[in-house]
Amino acid sequence: MSDWVTLPLSEICTSSGEYGAGAAGVSNAQSWPRYIRITDISDEGNLLENDIKYISPDEAQDYLLKPGDLLFARSGATVGKTYLHKSREAAAFAGYLIRFKPDKTKVLPEFLSAFTHSTLYEKWIASMMRAGAQPNINAQEYASLPVSLPPLKEQRKIVEILSDCDAAIASLTQEKQSTERALTFSRKEIFRPYVCGTDTEKQAEPIHKLGELFSERVETGNENLPLVSITMGRGVIPREEVGRRDSSSDDKSNYRRICVGDIGYNTMRMWQGVNGLSSMDGIVSPAYTICVPNTEKIHPDWVAHLFKEKRMIFEFWRHSQGLVNDTLGLKFPAFAEIKIRTPNLQTQSNDVQHMAALFEHHSLLDAQIENFKQQKCGLMQQLLTGKLRVKGAA
Repeated sequence: MSDWVTLPLSEICTSSGEYGAGAAGVSNAQSWPRYIRITDISDEGNLLENDIKYISPDEAQDYLLKPGDLLFARSGATVGKTYLHKSREAAAFAGYLIRFKPDKTKVLPEFLSAFTHSTLYEKWIASMMRAGAQPNINAQEYASLPVSLPPLKEQRKIVEILSDCDAAIASLTQEKQSTERALTFSRKEIFRPYVCGTDTEKQAEPIHKLGELFSERVETGNENLPLVSITMGRGVIPREEVGRRDSSSDDKSNYRRICVGDIGYNTMRMWQGVNGLSSMDGIVSPAYTICVPNTEKIHPDWVAHLFKEKRMIFEFWRHSQGLVNDTLGLKFPAFAEIKIRTPNLQTQSNDVQHMAALFEHHSLLDAQIENFKQQKCGLMQQLLTGKLRVKGAA
């Protein structure tokens, strides 16, 4: 590593740090330059595309970004977050961001950006963050950031390697998004026709009230079973995986049992689609309703998919009782009155297999993306510290 040098950020940038524009002149006028805020930057350093804001050209003129500019977040929980600007479209940066302009004769912007996602950078941020409710690192402090630099030729090779990782991750992510669209489309096309009252309703299929297909499980006194929760996105999961403080009562004698194959739902949030098929035995809060499918008439996995279809969720809302949404509840007697059409069990099984194949492919892509991210992370720690040298670059 004799050809590596460590220099402060101020010596490898032509600008020692500039604070961005205030919020004056910010609006939704899409013809204006984009206004980039801390909240617009993801943890990976990409721009998020929701809630985009724009700033008037007059307010933006001193803060317009050029390709290669690197932004650092200076305050709050996101302190240390960075964003490398690559686009030539007009954009200005907000006041809680600091701009540095890399000197390309000393450091490639892409290499410097990669360095800010390394463990070396994370450790430096941790050491610099001021104690208190609002962490802060100012421009002068960022200017002192020590950056380990190989020669430009090696920087370029490292950037190419990491870019290949990014391209693989982006390709898999795009495929994952296509699979998610296929899941949404399949759920609508397959299951919506079985919701009574839709324009695609399958008139030839028999109608059943949910009370004919389910019974309510009201078993208590099973405190020895694990505590589980029912979520909108992940269904029935162990309570410790929810990620929030456990506010459940110490006395769980009135908690309800849920068994493998049961469908549980949040009584006060069924109108939002908070329900799921259980793959475990456990107990849940009395705030949940537990339904036991009659497997001679209904396939548990099939009806679990049906209960996630948007038009079916509308039926849950329509049958919920309460004055406003915050007080709406769907207790089992009202749930039991909802009508659906049902195909025969063989058709249900075929539908379940089709959805399972899509979910399996989605899970595989998730695993591959995570694997590539871990590989990239490992490579970064080796390449950006000089522990692993790029053949032919030195």
